Amino acid sequence: MERARYQFGSLTRKKRAKGSDAWEFRYYESTENGKRERKTATVGTVEKYGTKALAQKAVEALLQNSIQKPHSSAWPW
Repeated sequence: MERARYQFGSLTRKKRAKGSDAWEFRYYESTENGKRERKTATVGTVEKYGTKALAQKAVEALLQNSIQKPHSSAWPW
């Protein structure tokens, strides 16, 4: 029996060569053959979400949307 997983990923500030820094959400997603693949998604710029807490709230909203909808892919972006 597989143990329950409670962590939903990590949020980091990513430097960009051009433009402002961006918030990057890293997570793992299970594949069809049972392996876990590391994925990344850009949440938004630091200008849009000035603090890590604001970016985390944006991630939580996206997680809620993906849980409520039947999904072919776990992430809407």
